[in-house]
Amino acid sequence: MLISVVDDSIHAARHATRRKRWQERELLEGRAEEALRGDNRYGLGFREFAVLDLRQNGFDDREIARKLGRSRATIGRHIQAILGRMGRPVAY
Repeated sequence: MLISVVDDSIHAARHATRRKRWQERELLEGRAEEALRGDNRYGLGFREFAVLDLRQNGFDDREIARKLGRSRATIGRHIQAILGRMGRPVAY
């Protein structure tokens, strides 16, 4: 009986964490879509807007990767692409 209760608690906690991450991602993607409809003078893509939004809000590469479900290397490439399109030094 105790194992069943503990298992249910673990399942509920995992579900709540997944739901929270999904809600955060939905909010972030909404902001990225809104940015795409606005002034996109650098020709940034959807994912680049999402990365830029998180970076502007103080998140580091590891946190951004976790929030977007990507690797840190992928996030680094997105940041390099953003900087390159903005005419900034790409040494990241």
